[in-house]
Amino acid sequence: SFSKKIIFLMLTIFALFFVFFSDFNQKDRENSQGHSIASTTPDSVAGVISVSVGDKPLETLLADTEETRQRGLSGRKSLGEDEVMLFVFDTPALYGIWMKDMNFSIDIFWLDQSGKIISLLERVEPATFPKIFTPSVPAKYVLEASAGFAQKNNLKIGGELYFSQNN
Repeated sequence: SFSKKIIFLMLTIFALFFVFFSDFNQKDRENSQGHSIASTTPDSVAGVISVSVGDKPLETLLADTEETRQRGLSGRKSLGEDEVMLFVFDTPALYGIWMKDMNFSIDIFWLDQSGKIISLLERVEPATFPKIFTPSVPAKYVLEASAGFAQKNNLKIGGELYFSQNN
């Protein structure tokens, strides 16, 4: 019914505001070197400049503040083949991703607290906006890469990514 659609729309908008305007503690951050996400503390990714797939380092854009998580990749013309954006959240939740102001398709990975890929969407197109994509279970991190990245790197649910230290 129409009223159910309105309620759903209002809940969706509320969820978006929560996800994109949430703030988390940035104190006491530490660097991690050569460890999977699973072996780092929740706030230890502040010094990270690179995520690796196996032994292949990736240029990492870190979205770890309210402003950077809100902006994400919106407005960018493209993302390099080995460039990713890592969204860091304070606690696991069903973080939604949308394609607002996006100019290219992406692969979206949701990672749990242990650093494993728990949900994956490939080749999400800008034309899907305003649809919101969420994982089926709570995620701690979200990683965005150019469309085709998952296939090129043979990444699937259950796969793991690694961090490198900012020197």
